Amino acid sequence: MAKNIYLSFDLTRDRFVARDFLQELSEQKYEVGVVGASKRLPILETQRDLVLAEGIGKANLMVMLISPLSGASKSQAQEFSAAGQAGVPVIGVYVNGADLYSNLPSNLSRNQVYGWDWGTLRRRLK
Repeated sequence: MAKNIYLSFDLTRDRFVARDFLQELSEQKYEVGVVGASKRLPILETQRDLVLAEGIGKANLMVMLISPLSGASKSQAQEFSAAGQAGVPVIGVYVNGADLYSNLPSNLSRNQVYGWDWGTLRRRLK
């Protein structure tokens, strides 16, 4: 069964990394569809939660790009919370020099975060 993923990333710092990640993902020829990704939503905060829940609810896995400042990203924290409420599992991928010592969004377990290695990610995306 193909995975439908939602890609979460820091909108301010990681747009280009997200683009590169998606490009490489498409080159891997995995059975993965991208059903949503982080984006700016010019709407009220109360509406944002509903829109996030709807978009993330279409996925059966969230892939969160973890950069050194992801722990401080409000949008990633909101997306992580929406994934939890929708019952969508989350894995993280270290990007932009992030490592084991980088801050993670609250409640994201470090053992669910991996390096940007397509061999490892392939196993997680199955």
